[in-house]
Amino acid sequence: MKTIRAVEARNDLPKLLDRASRGERFTIARYGRPVALLVPVETDQAQAREAVARIAEHRRHIKGVLGSAHSISSRGSPLQMTGVIDNWCFIRGA
Repeated sequence: MKTIRAVEARNDLPKLLDRASRGERFTIARYGRPVALLVPVETDQAQAREAVARIAEHRRHIKGVLGSAHSISSRGSPLQMTGVIDNWCFIRGA
């Protein structure tokens, strides 16, 4: 992450925003001390995508466990839970 003086950030803000939108991250410093971060919004979106991928992996694991439990249980609750997981993952696009 590159450090930029506050004066530079003020003078070059449009250019810095363009660079941040392409994924660069900046620390803005005043008198040599960091006071702010300029980061792309996509960072949050990327983290959300990673979280959805982890949830999908857990879903596959849970479906495997619930599927084997359903063959033992006659109550049907594992099957109902699998349906809930499928619906949730469909809605989330996983």
